[in-house]
Amino acid sequence: MAIIVPQYPPNFTTANAGTSSKNLIRAGHPVRSAQWTAMAQGVNWLHGQGGTLISFQPYFVNIAAGSSYGFTSYIWPRYENPHRLWVVTIGAGTSNVQLFGTLSNGTDTSDWSLSSSSTEKLTIATLQEEVTPSATPATSNQLVVANDTNSGGNIRVLSVALYELPRTVLDAGYGVDFFALAPRHPIVGSTTGDNHIEAVHRHQRSAKTVARRQMLFNYHYPVGVPESGTSFVDLWASAPEIRARHLENGNTERNVAWTAYTVCASGVTGEIRLTASQSGATDTMSFTNTSAAWQTPRTLSIKTEDPTRWATDTGHRGGTAETVMAAIRNAGGTGNATVLALAIGEST
Repeated sequence: MAIIVPQYPPNFTTANAGTSSKNLIRAGHPVRSAQWTAMAQGVNWLHGQGGTLISFQPYFVNIAAGSSYGFTSYIWPRYENPHRLWVVTIGAGTSNVQLFGTLSNGTDTSDWSLSSSSTEKLTIATLQEEVTPSATPATSNQLVVANDTNSGGNIRVLSVALYELPRTVLDAGYGVDFFALAPRHPIVGSTTGDNHIEAVHRHQRSAKTVARRQMLFNYHYPVGVPESGTSFVDLWASAPEIRARHLENGNTERNVAWTAYTVCASGVTGEIRLTASQSGATDTMSFTNTSAAWQTPRTLSIKTEDPTRWATDTGHRGGTAETVMAAIRNAGGTGNATVLALAIGEST
């Protein structure tokens, strides 16, 4: 049966027949059916939330009439959520014309249009897609933005984002049938299925992965950043701030996943190095591919939030800001090593 996702998370301060105590669930004390039901609803609410697969990324790509451009990104999807939404900001490259075209992911297509009285005119184009839920931890994804042959002129793609949409129901196996935990219902002793107390614990554990920050940072440079020198050169003038989740007591650092979209001249070995400012960790990726491709993801240890400082450091999610700088070099051969995109996210 379908698993219901509550519109709002349950309020545990009122889960016990009107009791307003904040300590309804405590070690060594009995847990009542109303509390189990509320916990199951909370688990379903977590599993039904949406997420950010590609954060709002500026591109500033010009596309002429009759042309198209494919935006490639690396994503860490959740196996629970098959519904996604592409959001693309398109600006007019020509004034006083009618512009139109399509968005396509290779399977689904949507139309967009823009009447441009000036080059300051914008439109938000969307494409909703449905994919088969998969436990695959990471996959590359591409969206093609096309400017129709009969369109009135150039367009500028200003940004691209991809979101997992919230769900109102979950498939069996991905949540708890909280109606079965209501008062006066039979107590089920099974360790499988979704209609008993064990399912609450099982889906609470998996919620830690489901609620991860899928995309911490993504970078895309259409023409690429080439480097022929043998010394590392920073990709950016300033390093982006990145923060991992604090999940366990004493947890001060966590591994995050990262990968890059690269290409090399024939015979060249390129290297990309990531350096974290606070943890001091570094990690280097080597590549030799002569056709643009995403590399196998690697890990980098970065600082987590500091919950003891949430009240005073809310802007940094608690703790000193962690920044991560990427640098590229030619590690061998004659010619350029080039990075076209880079992604950092939580895969677990």
